[in-house]
Amino acid sequence: ENTLALIYMRMGRTDLSKEIFNKLLAKKEIKNNKFVYNQILNRYEILMKKEYLESHPREMRVTITNKCNIGCRYCDIWKVPDWKLSDERMKEIINYFPYLENMYWLGGETFLYKGFEEILEEGSKYDTLNQTILTNGLLLNERILEKISKANISLLIAIDAGTKETYEYLRRGASWEKLCKNLKLIREIGQRTNK
Repeated sequence: ENTLALIYMRMGRTDLSKEIFNKLLAKKEIKNNKFVYNQILNRYEILMKKEYLESHPREMRVTITNKCNIGCRYCDIWKVPDWKLSDERMKEIINYFPYLENMYWLGGETFLYKGFEEILEEGSKYDTLNQTILTNGLLLNERILEKISKANISLLIAIDAGTKETYEYLRRGASWEKLCKNLKLIREIGQRTNK
């Protein structure tokens, strides 16, 4: 029914779409599922062109720290005083996990945020949540990668060059050897876990 409501919505048949969404939102089994109820409510509110939404966000992009372990030539983030998301704000974000489809963790370097691995594990409790981490890949290790391989987590590793000289020139303080070692480790764990 949800798919049918979306089809009607895209066809401009607001009346039919609204009718289906209202039926879905009234069902007990949907009301009892935070994720599904929020998804349907959000689509309904968008259909109704509401300015103020009761539904929760379905996707977030969160910069958790500006702290970085390298000083890239094209980035000024490492020049400013260290900043991190407050514990209070992080708790607020974690409370949205049951409603989210996608979470993008951004930094600085995300793995420098204290307690980040535990936050990833908390997010991993929700099958409907896809987490994506933007990282330079230098702080990865086998323990972290094993955890990631067992969860619905993707890594986006920023690599700015294909040679040691250019990479280390652009990313001051970075190690080409460490990056290559971690990429090899990612491949090995990926092959072993089929992820």
